[in-house]
Amino acid sequence: MADLAERRPDEVRALGRLAFSELSGFVGGIGAVQRGIADRAFGAAGWGAKPAYFVYRSVTNGVYSGPRGAVGALGRGADRTLQRLDTGDGRRLSSTPAGSFGIAVVDGLIGDALEEDGSDLAEPMAVRVSGRVVAPEPAALATAFDAATPRLVVFVHGLMGTELGWKWFGGPSGESYGDRLARDIGATTVYVRYNTGRHVSENGRSLCELLEQVVDAWPVEVEQIALVGHSMGGLVCRSACQRGTEDGAA
Repeated sequence: MADLAERRPDEVRALGRLAFSELSGFVGGIGAVQRGIADRAFGAAGWGAKPAYFVYRSVTNGVYSGPRGAVGALGRGADRTLQRLDTGDGRRLSSTPAGSFGIAVVDGLIGDALEEDGSDLAEPMAVRVSGRVVAPEPAALATAFDAATPRLVVFVHGLMGTELGWKWFGGPSGESYGDRLARDIGATTVYVRYNTGRHVSENGRSLCELLEQVVDAWPVEVEQIALVGHSMGGLVCRSACQRGTEDGAA
């Protein structure tokens, strides 16, 4: 959690790498399927079909290895081109509604593998305001929550979701759940986003750690925290509470 403020993810480049990697695997997969079918067919034909079988394997190996190698080379070339471009703050697709949705789907499918590979697409558990990460540090929280209250309501989304989804269910005036909580009970809404491809217990531990840091750095003394989880988010909340109890968290 401590390095959130220093992270400069280049999500455009990471997504490009993933796309070319998957495309290359797709081409290879087609070849593997066809070879599997052919092996059974030639096997049933007996020894008399061996000469034709060897010719077939030589031809198809060239057919499928060529495009797969070309896709890999194209991907490496695209990555080098992106590397040469000035990234500024890093290309963050995750701060936009469409980009965040796309990355959330990818994370939900293979987020554990992305985290293991150190990909910029594996988003860490973090507080988000207007799609952007807010580090759990006094200055950052004070700026992002200039009307902070002692009463926090933390929203935790579900599988393949983001914190932006909570705003889809606002009333006719566009008022979200967070807006109503602030108006009706004076609570401060805190939205988090996380990699839903990780195990629930791992995300529970991360949420527990994040809340500890947020409470410690909150602009005013925290009196109460309510956790609101949707679907998988509810399981993550329960896991975080269990972890906090076991660890004696504040």
